Amino acid sequence: MIEPSITVQIGGYLLDFKDAGILIKVTRLDVHKDGRVTGSLTVNSKDAILMPPSTFNFASDRTRAMTAKQLGEKYPARKVDWVEMFDYLGNKIQEL
Repeated sequence: MIEPSITVQIGGYLLDFKDAGILIKVTRLDVHKDGRVTGSLTVNSKDAILMPPSTFNFASDRTRAMTAKQLGEKYPARKVDWVEMFDYLGNKIQEL
């Protein structure tokens, strides 16, 4: 996977995975006392909204794996490694 271009926006980030044709918008980030990092997540392709704005826990392995699995099952024709993308996303957002 090629790293996305990351654009800092007011209140969040825009990650453009050009090689996969996926654009991810992250907004309303909140770091909780217990270590959770939550925010709003939207996943788009060039022609469709694949995941409408949803609250997402970037620190949770289970949440990332479940979301990746659901997108893989819902959009099997897209040649995207959703697990790798969401693992990268979770780690990168926690870094930023």
